[in-house]
Amino acid sequence: MSCSRVLTPLFSAPCFAKWLPVTLTALLLALAMDVSAGNRYITLSDYLQRNPEQKALMAKLQAKVNAPAVALTKPGGKLVRIAMAVPGLQLSDFWLRTATALRRRLDRIGVVYQLDSHLFSLESDNFSQDARFDAALKDDPDYLLLTLDSHLQQRSIERLLAQSRPKLILLNITTPIQQWGRNQPFLYAGFDHQEGSQLLADAMLADKGNQPRTVSLLYRSPGYVSDMRGNILVERLQQEGVRLSSRFYTDSTRGSSRAAALTALQQDPGIDFIFACSTDVAFGAVDAIAELGLQGKVRVNGWGGGQSEIDAIRRGSLDMTVMRINDDAGIAIAEAIRSDLAGEPVPQVFAGRFHLITQATDALTLKTLEKRAFRLSSEWEQE
Repeated sequence: MSCSRVLTPLFSAPCFAKWLPVTLTALLLALAMDVSAGNRYITLSDYLQRNPEQKALMAKLQAKVNAPAVALTKPGGKLVRIAMAVPGLQLSDFWLRTATALRRRLDRIGVVYQLDSHLFSLESDNFSQDARFDAALKDDPDYLLLTLDSHLQQRSIERLLAQSRPKLILLNITTPIQQWGRNQPFLYAGFDHQEGSQLLADAMLADKGNQPRTVSLLYRSPGYVSDMRGNILVERLQQEGVRLSSRFYTDSTRGSSRAAALTALQQDPGIDFIFACSTDVAFGAVDAIAELGLQGKVRVNGWGGGQSEIDAIRRGSLDMTVMRINDDAGIAIAEAIRSDLAGEPVPQVFAGRFHLITQATDALTLKTLEKRAFRLSSEWEQE
């Protein structure tokens, strides 16, 4: 495979359009991947092989998630303080829907709680993210929801792991970090990034008559999620002999992804599929394709299957997406908190379910999946 050029933000947003020398690019690539590679994350399948007792705990939690809420026999009790500091300011509605599903499930269970949300954007500077973390800790929460995608977030998490409280819930990661040993968060919760991208890669490559010939890969910003979602595709393309024309990091925004897609398509007119690693990245690619008049010639996937992606599938601007049964994550967190309050065991990991949807998915199936995936969070738009 030929050397790929990489577009990556350098210290400030205006720098994102500048190409890096090949040697510096290689160095930054290595540093970017260190969040996951250096941490030696344990894939979910490997984790379950090493900890077979976790399978029963995970199955029990999944059964609770699938079932209607069961109210506490003695509702009320001590106020439970919950805080979250997550990158919810983006086109993807995953974070807002997860928070709403968490609240709705706690309401139905009868837990007395206070939930404070502190949202930031993916391209926020270190100072802004630190400020959100500090705000989330201000009221001494019992449970704190964070995510892990960058060195900054990792440092914050490791400082908190050294303390007795709050109990940490890492959202949007399902692969335990090996270097943390026994000092793990209370819960990892989300949807397995590798599984999702594997489903997309399978769908892309299954139809030999419509298999892409030349692919460009658009990552999010450098970090864990980009690594997990994107590198599975690279492996599959190599196995199938499909040409990977280029790989680009973006700053995870629609605008930077549009710029990267424009560059990829202008440099290589043979590209017929752009693999996007997130919702915002996918819509940036769609914008570039429309700007160049390549609709119907270049296909794009979504990642996550939120409402905006489902609508784009219906319009025909996205070819396929892997759809999270979104509210599973929020419901699982609520049920884990309930179990913890009752002194019952909680699994280390909760990994929600996916469904692949494409333009060939019939309207009834799509509507049924929407109702299931957003069964609690559909109410947030009306508040």
